[in-house]
Amino acid sequence: MKLFSFLKKREKKLDPVITIQDAFLSNYKKLLDELANDNIGWKKPFGVKKFESFILAKFITDYSFNTLYVEDLDKDQIDGYQKLCDSTFIIQHDILFNGILKYTDMESIINEKIENYKNLRKENRPPECWHIIFSLLTNNPSYEKAQKEVEDNKSTLELVKSNKKFKNLIKKSEQKLLFSENLLQSYVSIEVTFPRIIRQSKAIFKKINTKKIKAAVKKLEKAEKKKDKKK
Repeated sequence: MKLFSFLKKREKKLDPVITIQDAFLSNYKKLLDELANDNIGWKKPFGVKKFESFILAKFITDYSFNTLYVEDLDKDQIDGYQKLCDSTFIIQHDILFNGILKYTDMESIINEKIENYKNLRKENRPPECWHIIFSLLTNNPSYEKAQKEVEDNKSTLELVKSNKKFKNLIKKSEQKLLFSENLLQSYVSIEVTFPRIIRQSKAIFKKINTKKIKAAVKKLEKAEKKKDKKK
């Protein structure tokens, strides 16, 4: 009896709003940790990486939930999740960027980026979809071009090392090869990182109390109406 009681406690479902927030913020932190790494091949200011990782986290969060529950929940629950997640995203956006970037000013840009990610995932199978998204996000050459650059740079280095006339080009060629190898390794890392984050996100969403989504939406809508009246 004690064993069954313990299992029941572990299976307790969690509040939808809290679960969505936990999943989203967890995805954001993991993506930023990965993409802000100097070895990842993304030469942009940290603020840009924060913003782009934040948007990508929204796509990953929605993708994780929808692929997990699309066949198990009715349309109202799916739409309800979307409303709750959108609300969480907007609130966290304005908290994180603290007035520097207001959601209302960035909404069209954010929506366009998320829609692009959705289409790229829909039109391409893993790991190609993750390669393309990474290339688009970081403005790096495609995975195929990155592979070719490594081979070309290896050939160039072999050539300059074999001819004493090119001795002064060895260091530069070595640097170019190292850069191209690091970029290719970034693609390898990304094709592991994205699916791992999605799996971890789904693990969080398995704990969500889907039966309380509609009630949580009603509560949110009530709060929004109160805000509108005060304006």
